[in-house]
Amino acid sequence: MNKLTPKVSILVPVYNVSKYIRECLESLTSQTLREIEIICVDDGSTDDSLNILNEFAEKDKRIVIITKNNGGLPSARNAALNVARGEYVGFVDSDDYVSKDMFSVMYNNAIKDRAEIVVCGATPFPDTPKPSKWLIQALSPRDIRFSKFTEEMLFEETGARPFVWRMLVKRSLIEDNDIRFDESIVIGEDQGFQLRIYPRANRISFISDKLYFYRWWREGSIMNSTVYSNYSKKVLAHIALVEHIGASWSKTGDMKIMRKRFLEWSVDLLYNDLIKLPLSNRIDASKRICTIWNNYSFWSLKGSFSTEKEDMFDYIYALNYEKCSEPEISIVVTANNSYFWFESCINSILNQTKKNIEVICINNGTDDETFVHMFNIMRKDYRVSLFNQDKISDIECWQLGLANSTGKYILFIDSSDRLIDSNALDILCSTINGDVAMVCYNAYCNYHMVPIGITVDSRKSCLSKELKKFASIHQLLFRVDYIYPLVKDIRDCSWMNEWMFMAKAQKGNGTISMIPDNLYEVNKMWIPDKIATWQANMILDAAIEIVKES
Repeated sequence: MNKLTPKVSILVPVYNVSKYIRECLESLTSQTLREIEIICVDDGSTDDSLNILNEFAEKDKRIVIITKNNGGLPSARNAALNVARGEYVGFVDSDDYVSKDMFSVMYNNAIKDRAEIVVCGATPFPDTPKPSKWLIQALSPRDIRFSKFTEEMLFEETGARPFVWRMLVKRSLIEDNDIRFDESIVIGEDQGFQLRIYPRANRISFISDKLYFYRWWREGSIMNSTVYSNYSKKVLAHIALVEHIGASWSKTGDMKIMRKRFLEWSVDLLYNDLIKLPLSNRIDASKRICTIWNNYSFWSLKGSFSTEKEDMFDYIYALNYEKCSEPEISIVVTANNSYFWFESCINSILNQTKKNIEVICINNGTDDETFVHMFNIMRKDYRVSLFNQDKISDIECWQLGLANSTGKYILFIDSSDRLIDSNALDILCSTINGDVAMVCYNAYCNYHMVPIGITVDSRKSCLSKELKKFASIHQLLFRVDYIYPLVKDIRDCSWMNEWMFMAKAQKGNGTISMIPDNLYEVNKMWIPDKIATWQANMILDAAIEIVKES
């Protein structure tokens, strides 16, 4: 076998995946296509991964092991490419697995269609947290063949981008064009490879078979630590990717042919994450982005883009001229189908006498016109950042807001409620000083004008452990450095989310200042409803934990 040219070289970068690598290797060694080599690159693992590789290699001589110092995913893939001998090359991530006939199906399709690239579908797992609709769609290509490369195929065909691990590529196509992964790109290296290899290919086949199983979420992965907790890092990495593709296409001549596509692709890649950033980060990123676009004569194409794209370009260019001061308060507004109340809510915030604020709007899977409202407000007031996503729990929304806040203090407001007093933020900031960790204030329901939660009769301070009654999260201004460590790891507790949040909040040693001012108006009363068994179990688990916390 080792003397013969394998039909497929399967490249597997490995880094600290001892928990998953067995499942991955078992799926590869049991492939129905036997004429393969499995090149595993241990990228400086510090766990038991290398021992597991050696264990499998003793049993299957098709496994080739390369060891190297940690250099990242692109570096590991390049190390494997440098020794690959197969007619075709496939990519598998070491925490994923594949169907037993994946490479047989893909290779046979490549031979039948004389294709230089074959792309298959994939199934994301686990189901919790729930993968996005975008991800599921991106992993669901249709059955279609292209006899030559086209711009439409690269930018419009479902499945063409961004994941390289569902591609089978003729190795001669890679070697003849001297293509490798850019090792300076840590997020988006797949697209960097794809945007360079596709224009060089003649025949490309897409098949709808879902042959790959993609572990889209795991604790400690590069994707989770970067994408879900540090959007600034993601935007900067994607800017580097845009710079890389611009330079590469300029050398190959592709830029002359696809300059408009390049600009449209780059604004699509950057915009939806850029609008999540704090204003100072948005401004810095926009300057770098616009410099790239200007290098490729953006203004000569101005007016030729769709209205939607023009609006995105205009927003980013306008950021170049913005100035900002460090916000004192971060205000998190979570929207759950609150179209009729959102304008009143957001106006009560933006019209505050205190101006050095940031507003983190979270469009939490709404299916009405709420997002349109949020988007329009973001375009008009640069203090507003916007997260647009599938439905998540209230607890996750609060954690998302906390993780992306830059203010010293934080306030949580439901998008159907509002601040009553235009001086509310000034009142709160004048109270939360010294060792005060939280300020509790009065809130009323506008249906009956009755107090909710705690009613404060006079100004006083107390230790948090003395706050015995339940107070809504919307009745408190928190000091970020106090509250975030206490609540950042809370799980979803269904209807007990606020109870759990407040129980955790009172675990700290901070002082609570309680003021009698009526600052918050609740639009509607909570209405009891039926709950599923799994929700009841979540509530019971949370109740037990709260009792233990007390």
